[in-house]
This record gives sequence, structure tokens and C-alpha cells, in this order.
Amino acid sequence: KPVDTRTTFPDAGDGEGLPGLRAYIRTRRQDEFITNLCRKMLTYALGRSLLPADDLLVDEMKVKLAANGYRFSVLVDAVVTSPQIRMRRGSDTMETGKLR
Repeated sequence: KPVDTRTTFPDAGDGEGLPGLRAYIRTRRQDEFITNLCRKMLTYALGRSLLPADDLLVDEMKVKLAANGYRFSVLVDAVVTSPQIRMRRGSDTMETGKLR
């Protein structure tokens, strides 16, 4: 059966399929999308909710992404080299006093 991929976006007219969604996000919601992507990646990597202190890192991640063509590898690199990850304590560290 055929699938109807047409939609009307809340503030930008009509779109169709993945190309329409991409165009809508790129022209109307890119900053929100990038912010949410950074926050979700960092939340997942840290295994905890973000704190207000993490906002600076999210902003830095967004700047790095924009400067490097929004490549996913830049996002991953920003997360794994962040102080939040490098200085993170695990349960093994707290119990034994040694790094894993």
C-alpha cells in the first residue's frame, strides 16, 4: 500500500518525505536540533542527567560541530575528550581508590 509522506509543518508550510523534513529542520529548527543532539549524546555518555555546569560543554560542542561541517565524528570526539568524561569516577575507583 502506498504511504503518504506529505505533512504540514507548524510554522513553515508543507513538506514531503525525508528531504522535506531535512529542509524544515535545516531552515527552521537547526539550532534546537543540534542542541538536543549534543545534550542527548552527553547524557548517554555520562550515564546521568545533565547539570547546569554541563551547559558550557554543550555550547562548546555546538561550536565545534558548526566549525567542522556538523560531522558526527566531531560530536563523538567532543564528548570523549570532555573533562566530564576524562575526570569521571566509576564505582570501582571509589571502592578501591584505583582507576579502572
